Amino acid sequence: MHRSLTSQSSALPLSNATRWLSPVLLHQANSTHRNLLLPSPTFIHSERIGVTPLDAASIRAIATSATSELADARTETFNEIITSQSAHSTLKQYMPKFLIWHDFATSHGVLSIPSVSPTQQERSRRISVFNLFILDQYAHNRDRKKAAGLAGRAAANAPGTFEQMFFAINHVVVKLYGRTPIDSPLRVQATNAYRRNYAKPTKKAKPLLGKHVRQLAHCAQALGIPWLSVVAHAIVIMWSNAGRWACINCIAIARTLGHPASGSIPANPDPEGRYSFTYWYERKNKRELTATTCPTIDDPILDSRQCFLWFIREFKRNVPAQAGSDQDFGILPELKRNKVGGWDVNPDPTRRCTYATFLKAFRQAMRLAGLQEEHEGLNSGSNEWSLHGPRRGFVHEARSLSNGEPLLYEVLSLHGAWSMESLECMMGYNSVSPAEHAATICKLMHSSLQVSRKRPRDS
Repeated sequence: MHRSLTSQSSALPLSNATRWLSPVLLHQANSTHRNLLLPSPTFIHSERIGVTPLDAASIRAIATSATSELADARTETFNEIITSQSAHSTLKQYMPKFLIWHDFATSHGVLSIPSVSPTQQERSRRISVFNLFILDQYAHNRDRKKAAGLAGRAAANAPGTFEQMFFAINHVVVKLYGRTPIDSPLRVQATNAYRRNYAKPTKKAKPLLGKHVRQLAHCAQALGIPWLSVVAHAIVIMWSNAGRWACINCIAIARTLGHPASGSIPANPDPEGRYSFTYWYERKNKRELTATTCPTIDDPILDSRQCFLWFIREFKRNVPAQAGSDQDFGILPELKRNKVGGWDVNPDPTRRCTYATFLKAFRQAMRLAGLQEEHEGLNSGSNEWSLHGPRRGFVHEARSLSNGEPLLYEVLSLHGAWSMESLECMMGYNSVSPAEHAATICKLMHSSLQVSRKRPRDS
């Protein structure tokens, strides 16, 4: 008797476990020569069929392994390799956009992902369809809010939204499938035109400064409300590590709890109490497990490690996802809306908080701490606190003269896991006043020009 086996154990959930990207191999288990029944992976979402990241000969070689167990093992290894080419959070963001292109391309009779060795005719046909897609996306983004009675720049999506569609497409094409990116001169022209015609001032996250973190933490301590304490402790960890939501959501709990010294890696925490390490899975541009060195703060409610340990004590967040595994359920417990307008903290250590829920709770906490007016008094950015605020606020404080000698950007890069290619991004976080900027370079210019200062000027 023949039976079909589908290996999906390493498939990647893309959204609420309903979207998957999985190379699927079907083979006949008890045949000495197993035929490939499905010669391509499947996008298991609305019956979308994709193409394989491997060439057909390699796929057949896997399917015709000596035993079905070996075929399954190789398939799982193949799945692991392919689905590890990109952070899960990135794929969750990019895959829905790629699928828009995928549906468009297949409806026009071309594969959404180029074959290994496309013919000139295939290339030409795909570019012509891609150009149609560019035109439609340009118009869609330009007219996005016309139905609401808006016009011109006000009706259009931001240029970054338009450009992200093409980043998303080629992220999947290049990272997952190892193919040449899909592009055309029209895409470059469309990007330039859209930015010229519809760019608007960038709304940056309000910087969450040290004084805001302190006020929130002390408010939570005074009121003793469980959900408020969850928010405050999380914000202290985020701010102290120059982090944002994606950072605190990927803390490696077991490693952060502590370890002895090993080779060139010091013990965590430092035996002399000077610092501790916060470990992360896939933080920013780092694909591997990384660590941030966080100094010990003399106020326990403002110390990152003490806040981390509070989550372990109060909510048992160090429960492993599987026995013997270092995988976990995240440091933040699940928050649920209650009938009195606040939040209940779910004590189940296997349930975790979502981004949308934590953002709502954070904004409510800032209002409760009396910090909404403080937010509205700041001079730039959006009119709501965001979970990028701690990251931007740390950079602002680190580069401010009011805190003494500004940190060098290479120190900031190490602390916040920025790549040095992100220097412009870090500089954009540094919202200094003209007076602070002048004070920073005043001494340098006087010295270089050999001019004696008549009187010191306050920064």
